[in-house]
Amino acid sequence: MKSRSENGRASKSSPVPTILCWLLLIVLMTSLGSCTTLVTRWPIGSKEKGSSELEAVRKKSIFEDFVWTVPDFQVKQIRDKFVWEGQQYTFTVNGSQLVLTDGANTLNFQRKSSTGKYYYDLSKLKMAQIQQSRWVSKTVTVPEQVMVTKTRMVPRTTLGANGTTSTSMESEMYTDYETRFVTKTTWDWETYFESAYQVPNLNYFDVDIPGKPHLIIYEIPEKSTLVYYLQNPEYYVAKEEGESFVGTKDVRLLFMDADSNGSYQDPDDRVLFNVWNPYDQNSKYRTINHFMDNHWYRLKEIQEDNFTTFEFRGNRLAIAYANDKYLRNPGKGRIKITNIADRNATVIINGKEYFTGFGSEFPAQFGKYRLLVRTRGHLDFEKVFEINEETPEVTVQYEVTQPAGILKIKNIFLYDTYKVFVRSADFAKVYDSPREINLPFGKYSISVLVNGYALERQIEIANSEPYWIDYEKEIRS
Repeated sequence: MKSRSENGRASKSSPVPTILCWLLLIVLMTSLGSCTTLVTRWPIGSKEKGSSELEAVRKKSIFEDFVWTVPDFQVKQIRDKFVWEGQQYTFTVNGSQLVLTDGANTLNFQRKSSTGKYYYDLSKLKMAQIQQSRWVSKTVTVPEQVMVTKTRMVPRTTLGANGTTSTSMESEMYTDYETRFVTKTTWDWETYFESAYQVPNLNYFDVDIPGKPHLIIYEIPEKSTLVYYLQNPEYYVAKEEGESFVGTKDVRLLFMDADSNGSYQDPDDRVLFNVWNPYDQNSKYRTINHFMDNHWYRLKEIQEDNFTTFEFRGNRLAIAYANDKYLRNPGKGRIKITNIADRNATVIINGKEYFTGFGSEFPAQFGKYRLLVRTRGHLDFEKVFEINEETPEVTVQYEVTQPAGILKIKNIFLYDTYKVFVRSADFAKVYDSPREINLPFGKYSISVLVNGYALERQIEIANSEPYWIDYEKEIRS
């Protein structure tokens, strides 16, 4: 009896070992590729820009121009005196008049009543469902012709050595068009119910001192007495033409004096990146790479996360980028992270995640870096360091941090485009499309921003069990 090979037909071996070899090769290539991924200083989807200067204009009232952005004021109480720009002022209230003096000059200001627009402390406002007109995003499913890859069986005829032919059926790939339902985001202008801060009517005095900024003194009844709060409602606006450091063209940068001490450069003062107004029917929705649009960031957040600081010099705004000195330096070094026992840990360097399943050593550009190691059920481990000619290789030893609770968000259809802002009395942070967030036990204000719409919730993380926010369910309730 002859074997099949002796009849002129090559015997076929099992395809299983071959498939396993290919899978193993792919895994190895992936792991090697991940371990050699170059870490860059500015990996957030926009061009790395150096330090720059912009023209800045000081405006009279953030409430009159941008109250819809909900300025995050938290001003302090004053008694019968205060100091502004080095000058001490004393005041008294007689009837409906506030009498202000600097020792040489006396000014009188009439009491006024706000109409739900002015406030002195955002943390004291309550949330309510209100109805107002705005742009509203909607996810719709529509039919669309798309190109797809398919397989089919086709006959293959082969010619044998002795002139005979044989036909077999084989599988081949081909492309075709077919109708499928795809999701798209549309924008409609409509009257809409949303959670918003409820601003009560308050008594106040507009204080306009010649040659000085416009100030507001609020008169608030507290425990059967009248208490006074000083506020600086003026703000700076600077516009960056062309592509800005946040990666979007023609961005307005707004700056507010959050604690109303006369400085716009304190760590807790605020900056907002503005490209559109969801409450203006003539405005068109735009996004900002990596950053939340129309959100008041603390300056210390931008400094810590992006190594960028702001300084006002008269009518000029200086934007200083700590890595500016490395922009023209092509040098490279290495980052090595040790002592990570959790193979599912996430390593984030300057805002970008890096794969660590097969090791944690990366080549990196010269520059300043902020490293986060995120493991489930613990607070983030953080480390800031520089790689340069003096220290081309940096080794960071991970240290286990304190236990934390877990916030998880589900049912966001556009899962790669949302941002989550978390705030408490001593904590404020923005997360880019997080799968889950580790938080210290405590109470938080949560904002989930998807396509310009913010879902606001008050939550408490009380234990290590995951706290879930069902986005789709919440916005429809």
